[in-house]
Amino acid sequence: MNSMLRLQVQNSDVARHSADQGMEGYAVRPLTVELFDNDPRHRLVLNGTILSVGFDSLTVAADTWIPSDVLAGTRLELHALFQHIALIVQRVDFGGKIVLAPARYTRKTAELFFALMIAGNASITFREARKALGFKPRLEPYIRFKRIDSADAYQAVLLVRGRTYHRVGKQRSPEPIEDPHDRGALVYAGYIGNRIVSSFRLRLLTPSDQFDHELHGADTIEPFPPREQCAEIGRLCVDPDVYGSDAAMSIFRYSVYTILLCERRFLVAVATGGPLQGYLKLGGIRSKIKFRYRIDAPEDHYAFWTDIHTNLSGGNIAPGPFAHVWRWTLAKLRARASQQQGIRASSAKTILIDFLGILWDAFEKVKYDVIPYRRPANSTRDLKGAENVTAQ
Repeated sequence: MNSMLRLQVQNSDVARHSADQGMEGYAVRPLTVELFDNDPRHRLVLNGTILSVGFDSLTVAADTWIPSDVLAGTRLELHALFQHIALIVQRVDFGGKIVLAPARYTRKTAELFFALMIAGNASITFREARKALGFKPRLEPYIRFKRIDSADAYQAVLLVRGRTYHRVGKQRSPEPIEDPHDRGALVYAGYIGNRIVSSFRLRLLTPSDQFDHELHGADTIEPFPPREQCAEIGRLCVDPDVYGSDAAMSIFRYSVYTILLCERRFLVAVATGGPLQGYLKLGGIRSKIKFRYRIDAPEDHYAFWTDIHTNLSGGNIAPGPFAHVWRWTLAKLRARASQQQGIRASSAKTILIDFLGILWDAFEKVKYDVIPYRRPANSTRDLKGAENVTAQ
């Protein structure tokens, strides 16, 4: 039976769910699924709930009677978090539990299962997943950004913001952080399923608005971009559970793209010494402005800006950072007639990097989606006792 397993993620809360000895993998906050057959009308065959997710399998509890043709060996297709993989029913347990495993195990399979764990608030972090898998799983393909438009979503952002600032030592407790400057700004959140894993704030400045460093007592020292051409990024945060992943890079890419859609040329932000060096490698320009948010703050913050138009034309950026960050934005803009925004979309440098980027994308496609992958033999012990079914 060629069926489709469609996943719909429910709202997640702060509670995290640990590995259960009696299940294959990490228990998750219930993720609802619907199983359809291959009829053109997509006849509903089964409602279910994902109870647990491991790196090799997932367990689904049927909410309705299990059809007789859903047996061990039945091949299904899982559509979840904008990705899809083939699954095979391993067994159907008494009580309506179905254990499914990948038909072919690849890095993409492992990444998707980890993303499902994150969506379901499983008690696992990115660092633990990286150790268990033996490679660095990507999360950016599973993240979608949305503008915050409700009080509940804003409160969820504040929770992630508080956990992030506590994680990096900027506050003593993980209490939610509300900022009066959020009012009138655009607040965006990065979602995996319905769980917020990252966020940033975007302020579109007018000639009468103050920069963030001016709001905290520092004067603007020339040269600095004109305010009416600037968009200021602030309150960047990444959930500690996915700290160290590419979730932070996804913020930078999406914010640059959003700024251009808002018809602004310059990205303005502040950063401490370590992160600042990363931004400078991506084409940022460091100003002479430095300040501290409060007297007892552990580090100075430095104001910097990025000329997005120059960087999209190649600028003075090394080929590696350009291909990794700016090429994605340029490709998105080309679909929206980037020439209308005064951007030189093609140059000898960008054409060469585009070609090399296509080769790199093909390499990653083969590496993550095609080549079978075997996890390190000792990785099961790293899953806090979780028992995993090995895909055949």
